[in-house]
Amino acid sequence: FEYFWDSYPKKVAKQSALKVWMKLKPNDELVDTIIKAVEKQKRSETWKKDGGQFIPQPATWLNGHRWADQIERIPG
Repeated sequence: FEYFWDSYPKKVAKQSALKVWMKLKPNDELVDTIIKAVEKQKRSETWKKDGGQFIPQPATWLNGHRWADQIERIPG
């Protein structure tokens, strides 16, 4: 969980995010998928827009299985 937390750009409601994480019980493969998705989504225009205003809270992101989202193409 700490690796996810360190990677996630919006540091709010840590206990809520931890609760969801524990419920998910991610294996190593899912942890890798989640971290890669966070890193990719951090570079997306949606997450950069308006100073990060549209970055979901970490618990919401985890609950919604947002690592499976298809995001817009990242320039570069």
